[in-house]
Amino acid sequence: MPPNNSLERTGDFAPEVRDNRGVGSRNCACGSDPRPLTCACGLSTGSSQPLDANNPMTDDLEIDAKDKKQRSTLWILLSINAVMFFVEFSAGVLAQSNGLIGDSLDMFADATVYAIALYAVGRSSLAKANAALISGISQILLAVLVLTDVARRFIVGSDPLSVVMIAVGTLALVANVISMIIIWSHRKGEVHMRASWIFSQNDVIVNLGVILGGVLVATLGSRLPDLIIGAFVAVVVFRGGLGIIREAKIEKRKAHTAGV
Repeated sequence: MPPNNSLERTGDFAPEVRDNRGVGSRNCACGSDPRPLTCACGLSTGSSQPLDANNPMTDDLEIDAKDKKQRSTLWILLSINAVMFFVEFSAGVLAQSNGLIGDSLDMFADATVYAIALYAVGRSSLAKANAALISGISQILLAVLVLTDVARRFIVGSDPLSVVMIAVGTLALVANVISMIIIWSHRKGEVHMRASWIFSQNDVIVNLGVILGGVLVATLGSRLPDLIIGAFVAVVVFRGGLGIIREAKIEKRKAHTAGV
């Protein structure tokens, strides 16, 4: 009568224990008790190969986790900027404020950029660079539109409401500070995420300009501060767009060189 358990060697590295039901559980090559996933020696209980933190499967999991984090961040930023675009644009039209309208278009540009960046997540380096390039071009076009509106209001006149400018400008500032906190960990990441960081920085500067413009309109009783702030917004947006285009072209050259 054979004993209840018999020791059989399976392969060249790990003994297997079988019970009366014929069910085996593989031991590690080091001879220690089986573990659910890995043995204390660092070997997998189902494989003779040591676990390698640099194997392709581990890299894929890390990339997937990074992409999910980027998508989550971009969706939050897109939502914040889309909501603030409608709030600021509506307030700007009602208050006849070129500064608020300009800032709202900046928010719209950012929302568009984040949507393009969402498209780029998980794609090639060239796709990400192209997304950033489109973002930069859109920023420049919107800056030109703001400058055109500044010139129109300078000619036909306007009567901006300072209280609305200050209140809505402050709300936009809070929204953009939150955006900067969210994007902080990505500020030195890939080109499309660095572009998002640049947008958030520019937005805070613009918001402060709108608030200052509202204070000056109330203090001086003149519409000129609002027009000046509107022009200032356009310049900030224009410069941000140029910076993004410059970064995107550098990344495109790198991608072409690497054949990505």
